[in-house]
Amino acid sequence: MEPATLPRNLVRPDRLGARPAPRPSEAVSNETIDQLWTALLVLGLGLTLVGYAWHFCSAFRRSAGWGFGCMLIPGVFFVFIARHFKEVWRPPALILLGVANAYLAFWMLRITY
Repeated sequence: MEPATLPRNLVRPDRLGARPAPRPSEAVSNETIDQLWTALLVLGLGLTLVGYAWHFCSAFRRSAGWGFGCMLIPGVFFVFIARHFKEVWRPPALILLGVANAYLAFWMLRITY
């Protein structure tokens, strides 16, 4: 009596669903990953600067006092946002998005070194 033949994947259970390791030439290098994180850092800083410029423009549209106050007196920035939130919520949101983006990229770059 002949033994029953098993399907090929059951003969080697350690190979079930396993993919071979990528060759070194196919893997993504650390330099490429660092370049991507650096690009994300630059993007985050750019978004932050655009958000600040947009915020100062909206403050100057209200009045020169609000504009110069937001630029020169640190607390006025937040007072302006609180008093005119419905009209000027987009620039602070862009600033927060840019800061979060830059922080994540900087944090990942610091971990890899």
